[in-house]
Amino acid sequence: MDFNGTFTEEELQNVELEANEAVVKNLPILVTYPSREELEQLEYRSKKELTGQVRIVEIPGYDVCACCAPHVKLTGEVGIIRLIDAIKYKGGTRVTMVCGFRALKDYRMKESNIREISRMLSAKPEESAQAVKRLQDEAKSWREKLIQTQSRAMEQILENLPEHVENYLVFKKDVDKNVARRFVDEGKSKCQGICGIFLGNDEDGYRYILGSESVDLKAFSKTFHETLGGKGGGKGEMMQGTVNASEETIRNYIEKK
Repeated sequence: MDFNGTFTEEELQNVELEANEAVVKNLPILVTYPSREELEQLEYRSKKELTGQVRIVEIPGYDVCACCAPHVKLTGEVGIIRLIDAIKYKGGTRVTMVCGFRALKDYRMKESNIREISRMLSAKPEESAQAVKRLQDEAKSWREKLIQTQSRAMEQILENLPEHVENYLVFKKDVDKNVARRFVDEGKSKCQGICGIFLGNDEDGYRYILGSESVDLKAFSKTFHETLGGKGGGKGEMMQGTVNASEETIRNYIEKK
């Protein structure tokens, strides 16, 4: 269902509760075919201006709308109503709902997932969200430590660079992108040619960052990509992209150029 407004989580929960209250009351659905004169006196929902005979469906105390589709005779026939998603859509909100046995199927699927997640985390089902949060915090802490270690390792490489080095290329399986960029940014001032870092492997290819204060990398990258099968972009002093070639081929190409 698409709406031209937005909803808070609390508003959606209230709508869902009120809809289910109407279901539980097992109200009779009233269907009428008012005349044009009667229709003009009615307040009802409709997506567009209607012509010809209009069918009005009313749920007493809840809703009155123009509806041409089949309809249940009692609200209880609908079964439980669940609003399972609400996303921003074309400036409004798109709400996804299920009811009856579809709602039961959705509930069972989610219950099964929660049970499996709680088992993997060794936590009670009602505590699985907190357990995931703890896991995220631990992962973040370990990532920060890993980045610190990578930063120190790359700083050591820069400190040990020989004077007047022409090109200096580092090949690693993976390094944090900010650490890699900082390495190249600082390293290009220590190289007479190109300082670069390549992340990946010979089989799958490499993501690279290149920096230089003496080489026009924008011009260099054109033939580099054409020859070695790559793509990327950037400015004259720094480029980044991908390349599908072995470490040996990349080193030989840059040394010759």
